Amino acid sequence: MFDFLQRSRYRGSLDALSGGRVHGWAQDGSRPCERLSVEIYAGGILAGVARADTFRSDLAATGIGDGKHAFSFALPPEVGDDGPIAARVADTEYWLTNGNRHGTANSPRPGRGESISPDWARALTGDSEFREEQAMLGHCWTLLGITPDLEKDGDWFRTTLGGRSVFVQRFGDTIKGFENRCAHRFFPLRTCDKGNGPIVCGFHHWHYNRDGHAVGIPNCLELFGTNPREVGAKLVALDIATCGSLVFGRFPGGNTSESLEDYLGEGFPILDAMCTMPKHPQRLNGQIGANWKLSMEITMDDYHNVAIHHKNRYAKNSEIAYFRFGMHSAHFTGHDGTLASMSVACRENRYIPSDYRIFNIFPNLAVSIFNARPYWFCHVQLFAPASPSQTRHMTWLFQTGFPAKERALDRWTRPFLDVIRAHLVRHFTKKITDEDRRACEQMQKIAHQFEGSPILGAHEKRIEWFEEAYDVAMSRGQATIDAGRQE
Repeated sequence: MFDFLQRSRYRGSLDALSGGRVHGWAQDGSRPCERLSVEIYAGGILAGVARADTFRSDLAATGIGDGKHAFSFALPPEVGDDGPIAARVADTEYWLTNGNRHGTANSPRPGRGESISPDWARALTGDSEFREEQAMLGHCWTLLGITPDLEKDGDWFRTTLGGRSVFVQRFGDTIKGFENRCAHRFFPLRTCDKGNGPIVCGFHHWHYNRDGHAVGIPNCLELFGTNPREVGAKLVALDIATCGSLVFGRFPGGNTSESLEDYLGEGFPILDAMCTMPKHPQRLNGQIGANWKLSMEITMDDYHNVAIHHKNRYAKNSEIAYFRFGMHSAHFTGHDGTLASMSVACRENRYIPSDYRIFNIFPNLAVSIFNARPYWFCHVQLFAPASPSQTRHMTWLFQTGFPAKERALDRWTRPFLDVIRAHLVRHFTKKITDEDRRACEQMQKIAHQFEGSPILGAHEKRIEWFEEAYDVAMSRGQATIDAGRQE
């Protein structure tokens, strides 16, 4: 866990090796103006230490502190340019990768899944383990739904969070969320998936206001001896925040000072730009007969595409870039830009897509952008846990507002081709998600046989990151639950 916290704190890259010199940069995100020391390794042996204190304009332009975080190190003559080179922040376990790309052959300790707990699969089959897991994850910022479903005052939708039924409702310009149970006799306040109207219990007609206080109790003075406000009944409220059209929530407790923007980090402006939805996005909802973790992890697996999706070749390491930010990760295809540069461009409303991108937001959200020539589409997937072996798959598919390389012919034919294009995008998206679903369901059938840690290759590195984030969330969640019991 300590290793993960270090990796989420630091960032940097090993950019180039030329002329006998190693070039790169490193920064401590918690102390952005501090200058770090970087250990340079040649053939697994410490060759020397460089100071990351040189100014680079590209770092400053992408918001990496004041830009004074670069280093250049002259290798000993006997090493030259041919030996395996690696670098890490001094006195830590944070290794700088080559341009933040995965599968760094120069790393003295290439990952094979050793950091994953041998009992990582307990909650895939055990009911009590699953309930404990969900209770802890309920304190993480989690996607609950989308704002187009809350268009009018009084609109609400029902969903789950931390294994508990909850609902989210619009009150004027404010969106609020509550646990879906009456404070009186615990009857569910919302008994269908969506609707519009005040919060009134169908069991005894208790009425709640926008703050979750019981303000209307039939025969209150006669039956309870006081007025409704003195009864003091109140719903359990959720923390609610939005990013673009995405509505996130969490149960209070734990690190409540961490805003959604802090939680998403560099991913916040990216999701804000990507996930501004139309009023009626396409939906591809369904059930997956497998645990939510298997469904989430297959979206981080770039090794299965040939076998499951029948692609004609395996991707090369040089074609893919992996990025880690906080509890989350991203996959970039192509060589244009970094996570930091995309984040800055999205924040400044000047991002122009160039290739496929997918962002995996812990715990159970996957957001991707892809090209359906000449327009860019976004695919939002929520893997909502229902039981150890069942996942509710909620999907939204829509055309983004990002600039497209549109020709005159495209503009003329767009009114006719948009319907066809949307149909084809839906067809192929469903085909891919169905193939993933079937693979996960096959794995679930023998999940009780999962023993030990998996063997992970370079194209599965983000699964290891996910499991490390999972361990951190479990520890934080347990601490929050323990603190609640003591109060």
